[in-house]
Amino acid sequence: MLLTQNLQTAQQKTSQTLLPKEKLLAKSLSMEFSVESLNNSFQSLEDLSHSLELVNELDIVSKQNMKIDDLQIKLKSCESELDGTILENNKLRRQVTKLTQELLIMKSICKTPQIVKKQRKSLSSSFPNNMTPDKTKTEQIFVLENTIVKLQQNLKLAQEEVRNLCTKIESLEKQLKDKITPKN
Repeated sequence: MLLTQNLQTAQQKTSQTLLPKEKLLAKSLSMEFSVESLNNSFQSLEDLSHSLELVNELDIVSKQNMKIDDLQIKLKSCESELDGTILENNKLRRQVTKLTQELLIMKSICKTPQIVKKQRKSLSSSFPNNMTPDKTKTEQIFVLENTIVKLQQNLKLAQEEVRNLCTKIESLEKQLKDKITPKN
């Protein structure tokens, strides 16, 4: 009985500071429940408290699992994008290599007419000024001059193609640099 009075007095003084468990205890003591029913109440309150904690923890775990799933999806997407970028990068590198080889071939073709010009000079210097070349040599000169004209035309075309290829290489190198440099 003394315990009940003390609890009632404490309840009146600090009813705002009591926790729900303590309020329930004070209320149950004031109603003079049996000790067995109090033990059952405590047990059920503890079970309820544990259940709430478990529900909160399960909710947190569920949210974390959803976040993990989202992050895994994003990771797979990034990996796919990276693979695509790597494949495209390799393709561009092969194109640059191929164009560089073509450029070297075109440069070597462009150097060829200089050899023809040297041959023409040596051929014309082989004739003395006072002699006129015979008919076969005149025909050879005519053929060589035609060849020179054709080669000069080819040279112009090759130089044009070299310029185009250089432009294309520069463009591809720029694209490659743009793909390689990280975007902020």
